Amino acid sequence: MDNAIRISHLNDFLFCPYSIYLHNIYDAIDDHQYHDVPQMKSPALDYLMGVEGNAAKLYFQQYFVDMKSATWKGRKPRLKIDPINVTLGIGYTLLFNFVECIVRLFGFDVYVGVLHQLWFRRKSLICDFVEPFRCIVDKQVVKSFRLAQFDVKYFTLSNARYSLKAKHISDYNAVLMSAIVKYKLKIFNTLAQKSPTSKVVG
Repeated sequence: MDNAIRISHLNDFLFCPYSIYLHNIYDAIDDHQYHDVPQMKSPALDYLMGVEGNAAKLYFQQYFVDMKSATWKGRKPRLKIDPINVTLGIGYTLLFNFVECIVRLFGFDVYVGVLHQLWFRRKSLICDFVEPFRCIVDKQVVKSFRLAQFDVKYFTLSNARYSLKAKHISDYNAVLMSAIVKYKLKIFNTLAQKSPTSKVVG
C-alpha cells in the first residue's frame, strides 16, 4: 500500500500541488505541532455539540421515518447496520471530497475547524463546511430508495454489517455524485463567501 495515493493527496495534486510540498515539510519538522494541538475546550462547546447531536437524532428519526422497508434502524455512522447507513456513508464521502476540493482552491487550512476542533490529521474545517450540504445526499437517498433505484437486494450482510455489491458501486456513486453536482454553484458560492480572496459566480 506504500505506493497508493490517498484521496487527499490526489486532490492536492489536481487542485493545489504546492500544498503537498507544505504538508511534507511541516510533517517532517514537527508532527506533534502540526495538526495535533487542541484549539479550545469549553463547557459552551460541549453544550453546543450536545444540542447538535440531539437535533441530528431527531432529524434522522423524522426524515427517514417511512424507510422501514430498507431496514432503517437510525443513523449509526460507520456501523453499517443497514443499507441506508451504508448508502449515506457513500454519499457523505463523495460530498466531503467535493467540498474539500473547493475549499482548497480558496487556500484554507482544512485542518483548522470551528465546531469541529483541531484533532490529529482530521480535516476539521471540511467537517464544518460539509454539514449544511448533507441534506443533498439525504434527499437523494430517500428518493432513490422510494423509486427502487437503490434497493436492499443490492447489498450483502456479513457479521452484522451490510456492504454494497461491487457491481452496483459505480451506479450508486453516479447517482449520488449527480445529485451533488446539481448544486455545485450553490456549494461553490456558499464557500466563496467565506473566503476574502474569492468572488461569487453567477
